[in-house]
Amino acid sequence: MRVLADIKTRRVEKFERYLKKRIAQGVTNKSRLYRDIAEQGYKGHPISVNRFVKNLRENIKAIRPSIRFETKPGEQAQVDWGSFGKIEINGRKERLSAFVYILGYSRMMFVEFTVRQNLQTLENCHIHAFEKLGIPKEIVYDNMKTVLSQREKLPDRKHKLHYHPGFLDFAQYYGFKITVCPPYWPRAKGKVEAAIKLLRYDFMQGLRFKKDFHSLDDLNEKVDVWLKNTIHKRKLSTVNEKRINRWKKEKKYLRFPRNFPPYQTFSFIERRVTKDGLVQYKLNFYSVPRVYARKKILLTEISKSGFAVIEIYFKNKMIATHFVSSDKGKWIVVDDHLTVDTGRALKAHSKKRSKNIKKEEFFRKSSYYNGLMPE
Repeated sequence: MRVLADIKTRRVEKFERYLKKRIAQGVTNKSRLYRDIAEQGYKGHPISVNRFVKNLRENIKAIRPSIRFETKPGEQAQVDWGSFGKIEINGRKERLSAFVYILGYSRMMFVEFTVRQNLQTLENCHIHAFEKLGIPKEIVYDNMKTVLSQREKLPDRKHKLHYHPGFLDFAQYYGFKITVCPPYWPRAKGKVEAAIKLLRYDFMQGLRFKKDFHSLDDLNEKVDVWLKNTIHKRKLSTVNEKRINRWKKEKKYLRFPRNFPPYQTFSFIERRVTKDGLVQYKLNFYSVPRVYARKKILLTEISKSGFAVIEIYFKNKMIATHFVSSDKGKWIVVDDHLTVDTGRALKAHSKKRSKNIKKEEFFRKSSYYNGLMPE
């Protein structure tokens, strides 16, 4: 048996140099490493690879111990996105992402699930994190395009970083320094990497859409409870202190966006409501309560958990909200806004659509609103 074990070990040892290189690059999944060397001719069993890789990683750790990097209170936070498969919303499959923000000193976390990773969503998630946990002097990112537009290589082999102008303006507004870690070096933001791993295997493991949560709002409420009641009350093994207690110490070194207005990631458009209680936006019509017929309103498009949403305001009061439709020439009417007159108009509209009448025969053009607007 000992002879057989030695033979199995020697089979794996032929690939020791390659395995060390891959582990140094951050590849630690044993199944992945087994597949890699199997493609190179390894004929042994995966269990032999698992044992060998485990011993190899322990030896590497013993020779090159990790140096833990600690930050002072209020000095640094780290941000990254985590991917969590797909969910179905409004009949469409969407990619589920998690925005993760973690303070370096206290390890207090903020998490928001979204279905987009665009600039507007990134900025809105930051604002929510700032309101809850505070703003440090510096925030560390990987090479996401919404933060870093280009890493230009100069003749002297150094690199010049070109930040996304929109996000650079956002960072200057809130007064924090952007730091981008080197490519292919996840340890430079190890705290947020560990936070995403914790989120994946502690919170999300076993959760099923439509069974354990029914919407993004529901999921975000649940992750808030998990952070508050579980994670933030746990003791950090490195300092033997709870995250929430360390944050109370760190709080005085952080800034909070309470004394100045929030960064405007969107703008308002002025419209006039039709006599049927509809507002035109892009190529569709959206309903408002009938009492606002012919009134002048303000409309804005925002990103809510990654979805495009329009909010409609009258005298600083929000009177309606709708998901932005990607269709053309559609009436989006909320039941609460439906009156007898609107119902008749909607029925007539549907009847005309079914007859395939040309768009211009029953859709009001943008010029229609010009006639309604006062000079």
